[in-house]
Amino acid sequence: MKSEFLSRASRLALAISATSLGFSSPALAASFSTPPNSTTAQTVSNNDTGAVAAGSSLSVTGTAITWITGLSSPGVVITNNGTISATSRGIDTSSSAISGNLTLINNAGAVFAASNDAFRINGGLSSGSVTVDNAGTVQSTGNGRVFDFVNATSNTTVFSITNQSGGTIRSSGSDVMRIGGGTTTITNSGLIDATNTAGSRAIRATTNLNNVISLSVVNNAGATIQSADDAIQINGASGSNSTTAARFSVDNAGTIKSATGQAIDFDNLTSTAASLHITNRATGLITAANADAIRPGENFTIDNYGQIIANGTIDPATGRPSADAIDLRAATTAPSTTMPAA
Repeated sequence: MKSEFLSRASRLALAISATSLGFSSPALAASFSTPPNSTTAQTVSNNDTGAVAAGSSLSVTGTAITWITGLSSPGVVITNNGTISATSRGIDTSSSAISGNLTLINNAGAVFAASNDAFRINGGLSSGSVTVDNAGTVQSTGNGRVFDFVNATSNTTVFSITNQSGGTIRSSGSDVMRIGGGTTTITNSGLIDATNTAGSRAIRATTNLNNVISLSVVNNAGATIQSADDAIQINGASGSNSTTAARFSVDNAGTIKSATGQAIDFDNLTSTAASLHITNRATGLITAANADAIRPGENFTIDNYGQIIANGTIDPATGRPSADAIDLRAATTAPSTTMPAA
């Protein structure tokens, strides 16, 4: 009895000491909801749910939500109708690889904002999926990315990002999206914006492309993808530009534009085993302010029914423009192009 009392007393003393020093125990994974407004960091796993109601907030110093694992059906579901904000990251994972599914629903009028990455997969994601459905605003307000999935290199991972009409996905100081491995589908009916800082790109792949199965970008009529540098760029790591067999596609009925780089830059993609299909529909505009509009790389098909415009200057000595609508660069495979009838 005495030893049990001392053991309990010791634990109590340690708890009091930790509290007095300002330490806090890590939060246990659990579902959460607001109101009331909360400043407490949340941890979710398995089939947990998180709900922030309209007019209420989850506003955290540090990372707002840590995802530690998930289940395959339905997995973690976060629904935001109010404001989720963080001085670090909005959603983050640990440095260890995880599995399972997570769905983020950011409804019209809702704000999901972080000073660093809004949503990062830090240690990898295998046999899992991430689904984002945004009709509000998702943004990185500092030097982070909105979606940083570059460490999720598994070829079994599935990413689905939908930006609805009226939705905004914006980065203030870096790329909007860094894709990972597996299968990625990006469907935009709103605004994807990386115009604030020089060198920033809207959609970028810098991962090992040998782990990429496919990347599909659909930009619907009335939608815009815009950036300071290349709007969409592929430049894989570890020599994978020359070895990947991934399938890449861009289907544009809206506007894809760049201020200083290419609107679509796949120039580093040298693998003849990969494929690229660009479709520019009748309402589509692909344009660059002072560079080539499209650099397609190898093994590509371009079907154009809209406008592909490179805005540059004319060299007075040669009479040639400084930029091309489509610049084949060092491509060695025969291109396939379709242009509308006059």
